[in-house]
Amino acid sequence: MTVRERISQGEFEGGLKWPSSVVGPERTEAMKAYRRAESEARERFRKALAEEHGVVGHPKEPRLFEIAWSHGHANGLIEVVVYYEEFVELLR
Repeated sequence: MTVRERISQGEFEGGLKWPSSVVGPERTEAMKAYRRAESEARERFRKALAEEHGVVGHPKEPRLFEIAWSHGHANGLIEVVVYYEEFVELLR
């Protein structure tokens, strides 16, 4: 299954909603849990892209992902994939 297909199935979603209705000390813990879940989902996404494009272990792959992320994440994960696919040629 491609990364694009996995995105459409929701595989790279953090699974938690933004804790907007939580107040008090519980909000801090809820925010930490939300950020942790989002970070883990983002890392799974990065690893899936690296695997799909055959650059697992390349020393510059994490930076490639960060550049693709910074260019595309505001428009969704598919946009990050588009940039990653365009930039990954620089590592080959």
